[in-house]
Amino acid sequence: MSHGIDIYFEIVGGKMLKAVLLSMRLHGRIADSWCLITITSIPKYLEMILPNIKEGKIVYVEDIAEGLQSDPEALIGL
Repeated sequence: MSHGIDIYFEIVGGKMLKAVLLSMRLHGRIADSWCLITITSIPKYLEMILPNIKEGKIVYVEDIAEGLQSDPEALIGL
């Protein structure tokens, strides 16, 4: 059995996101829902995430799906 988190859908942030990041498996995936992040929390989020992206610890891939009809394909694509 593998240890760690393979996939996580981020809608919470804060302590939950920090805990998940510490428990991610190598090549694990995080789907991030930016639409739920408030304007005041974006600077904190970027402060935490950007250094990890710059160091190559997190690979940023953007895949945008529009409309509810595209949800099934978007989830399969994770």
